[in-house]
Amino acid sequence: MVRWPDGAICGYCYQQAKRTRGTCACGHDGVLPGRVDTLPACRECSGVRLNIDCTGCGKEDELHSGNRCWSCILAMTVDRILSPPENQPPSPELQAVATALKSMKRANSGLTWIQQPHVTEFLQQLAAEPVITHARLDEIPASRTREYVRGLLVEHNALPLRDELSTRFSDWAEQALDRITSPNHRDITRRYIRWHHQRRMNQMDEVTRGTFLRAKQAVTVAIELLNWLTDQGAELAEVNQAHLDRWQAEGPTTRGIASRFLDWAIRTNLIDPSLKLQPHRRGTSPRLDAAAQTQHVTNLSHTTDMSPRDRAAAILILVFGQQVSDIVQLTWDTSP
Repeated sequence: MVRWPDGAICGYCYQQAKRTRGTCACGHDGVLPGRVDTLPACRECSGVRLNIDCTGCGKEDELHSGNRCWSCILAMTVDRILSPPENQPPSPELQAVATALKSMKRANSGLTWIQQPHVTEFLQQLAAEPVITHARLDEIPASRTREYVRGLLVEHNALPLRDELSTRFSDWAEQALDRITSPNHRDITRRYIRWHHQRRMNQMDEVTRGTFLRAKQAVTVAIELLNWLTDQGAELAEVNQAHLDRWQAEGPTTRGIASRFLDWAIRTNLIDPSLKLQPHRRGTSPRLDAAAQTQHVTNLSHTTDMSPRDRAAAILILVFGQQVSDIVQLTWDTSP
């Protein structure tokens, strides 16, 4: 319990008093720990006796230790952690990190963050680097700390701005290539990634998350198709419609996304331009009402433009809502 001129106050109020800042009625700008006529007031006007004079910077503020405020202790901690080994001069990039950390708006939160063991270790590792670049940061294991510090470096013009989603896609794609079982197909996929997806991203002002996710999905499904062809003993140049129909029928509807890869393969003269997949459709199709459904079934039952097998397949889809990929796997046996 602490006693103020007008009585005792609790520990919580004492802490809040040390953190109350503003301009007193007398014009004093700084900490206002007391009250006069219910308004915050400085020490002189309120008569509150409180040590809030920092011996480091000379400002009024809540003190941390050694009669120094949180900001001074934060600055001292940053200098200690970011001190280069063997008294080497800090790199310009390291100086930018130090400036950014010292200027944190909430020094107490900044000090708590920087003193976490994993953060301290990361910053000490950074201090040992003669030059800090995006490429060097990429070599350090990915973490929120790494990306936060990267953001500080970019914000303070110590590193150039780069599109992080484009970079993440490039890193992911390089690892995805390792999943391809055929060297020839790996080369084709590398060209697909470079000249289709990465080229498109390079032409964008900023890569959106949607573009990033669609590119990953398209490459993933393309790899699945190429590995399946390898298992069948076929190269991409040898693929035919029967291959595609079988591959699509045997898997989930998302295999239709491979049409994006096949379109590129057609444009680059790698496959027959007549080849196609049933496109992948997201969501659900509009439902027919009972009358429309009955009318379509009636038309199918009496049309002469379709074979009996195609009419039966269409009715199964209309009446029972069966997937086309399931229907095409049904056998047609006309023997008695």
